[in-house]
Amino acid sequence: MEPWADGSILTQHAICGIHNVTLLSMNVFVTASVLDTLGFKLIDQEGAHVRY
Repeated sequence: MEPWADGSILTQHAICGIHNVTLLSMNVFVTASVLDTLGFKLIDQEGAHVRY
């Protein structure tokens, strides 16, 4: 993924990736929408636990 060419954050200060994040969501559908937008794909779901 390439950084925005006209972004206000300098490339050396930008987030380059996300790995191994655990969170508790009050609304799994909203959280899933954000993760989908960021390019994450649903891997597995078991009860209330959802893995992207």
